[in-house]
Amino acid sequence: MIALIQARMGSTRLPGKVLTQIFEGKTILDLICEKLNESKVLDYIILTSINKRDDVIVDYANKKNIKYFRGSELDVLERFCSAIDHFKIPTFIRVCADNPLLSLTFLNELVTDLKDIDYLSHSIKGTPAIKTHFGLFTEAVNSKALLKLNEELPKDSQLREHVTAGLYQNKMKFNCELIEVDYLNPNLRLTIDDLEDLDIIKSILKTANIDFGDPNILTNSFVNSELENRMLKQLEKYEK
Repeated sequence: MIALIQARMGSTRLPGKVLTQIFEGKTILDLICEKLNESKVLDYIILTSINKRDDVIVDYANKKNIKYFRGSELDVLERFCSAIDHFKIPTFIRVCADNPLLSLTFLNELVTDLKDIDYLSHSIKGTPAIKTHFGLFTEAVNSKALLKLNEELPKDSQLREHVTAGLYQNKMKFNCELIEVDYLNPNLRLTIDDLEDLDIIKSILKTANIDFGDPNILTNSFVNSELENRMLKQLEKYEK
């Protein structure tokens, strides 16, 4: 199974964040690629857009000898399906490029033969984990199911921006399985939306680059009360 990394420079709240240096001269995209190199995935491809401002991501991929694909900027579902067709991909792991601390524990659980499963990921209290604030999770997707969704979903549907939402929100049509996770600190916010999130992650990385999804890790050893309070404020900001 391979991974498809969704990345672009046009973030509304923090433009260019995927190539922002975050730790020891490394960018967010660097950290994600390093994690994937350590994981069970066989290879990975960066999926970016045809927008000219994403030329720098293509330059990055070429410099690092990483495969890439360019498609629609706004219709992200179409971008993924075009890449699936181009590279003849049967199943894949979807990775979002704003999660530099993605968990290898969770990711490696998804590297499996999906067989008749259309969508496999994790959940927090029944909610698909990809929709949560943790920033640790990925998704395993059967390409046939995604191609079917692409054909059936109206072109003006907002679900197309979220790629897989049309799968796990339609369990009557698609076979979706979720692995429940019940041990995470609910105050952890490790995704990056703005400068404050970026600074929080930088502060954590100064201590250690650990797997926050590992149940044997005591996260309080790496997230002090000050950082947790800052995360709480970010949670309040984005839950409004």
